[in-house]
Amino acid sequence: MIRSHFILAAIILSLVAGGDALVAQPPAKDRAITKEPAYKTKEPRYCRLVFGPEAKESVWLVIDGEELYVDRNGNGDLTEDGERVTRKPALQGGGFEVAELAVGNGKTTYANLIVYWTPQ
Repeated sequence: MIRSHFILAAIILSLVAGGDALVAQPPAKDRAITKEPAYKTKEPRYCRLVFGPEAKESVWLVIDGEELYVDRNGNGDLTEDGERVTRKPALQGGGFEVAELAVGNGKTTYANLIVYWTPQ
């Protein structure tokens, strides 16, 4: 099932609020990023999207300069093929476009996620 959701507000709140402070807390074992790439910047920005009323499913986003790493399948590995997205200047504000995001072992798919972030 494909869903188009505009979750920009959730991402902005998460980045501003320092992560998952505004959402339910899933079990600690689900929170870890298991494998990360060699980042280009000294301070990559982390954001965790959670899904569902009990926040049982989550996906990590890591902004590293002009690149966004998306844990598309929720397994915590940001080094897999297709996990890196490059900023698109053609998008208003130079956002990152994530065409598809699967959660819950692929049971639910979200489409057309646009992530905007401006360094401060």
